[in-house]
Amino acid sequence: PEVRVPVLHDSLSGPDCLVFEFVPGLDVTTPAQLPAGSRARLGSVVLAAAHRMMFVRGFVHCDLHPGNLYLTRDERVVILDAGYCVQLPARVRELIGEFFGRLAQGDGRRCGEIILESAVAIGSPAEQEHFLGEMAELVSRSAGPGNTFDMSEFGNEVFALQQRHHMYAASDFAFPLMSLLVLEGTVRSMAPTVDFQQVGAAPGGRPGPGLVR
Repeated sequence: PEVRVPVLHDSLSGPDCLVFEFVPGLDVTTPAQLPAGSRARLGSVVLAAAHRMMFVRGFVHCDLHPGNLYLTRDERVVILDAGYCVQLPARVRELIGEFFGRLAQGDGRRCGEIILESAVAIGSPAEQEHFLGEMAELVSRSAGPGNTFDMSEFGNEVFALQQRHHMYAASDFAFPLMSLLVLEGTVRSMAPTVDFQQVGAAPGGRPGPGLVR
């Protein structure tokens, strides 16, 4: 397999300590030693793994910084330390999956509707309509086919829109966004050319969860 997650040793673990198998040869400088094509391919492998974890299994690894995500010399991906994680409720998993699928398609209004559906508090009907219009404009200029997507910039603008229109996101919906903000920085450091919008599509470019009826 192209993605390796260390095996947990149950017999050596306890309430205050988890013991995993040792993975030799992990080095944060390895990506710089790999060909550009290999880095790009492995960057796509990372996004496919994130897609499967988050949008298929509902499992959010909230700490995918460079110390927990490695590329190896034999061109594999190793994911470590899921101590900071969240299991999404089924409905939230479906919504967040559809959100990123619609984002990749450039469907900003539907992205806004999903945020409204998942929020714990929303503004007046007029504020909601203004929010949907601004969300559609934001997605149009920052995501979708042909756009260079910056997750950190996009995420900050989404949070600002929510605040401006008196909307409060459920924590279950916010955790995946924060996780992807961390992941983007890690992936960009390894493979700068990878299109981060791939995280919203299943392997093979198929629509993400929630887009297949």
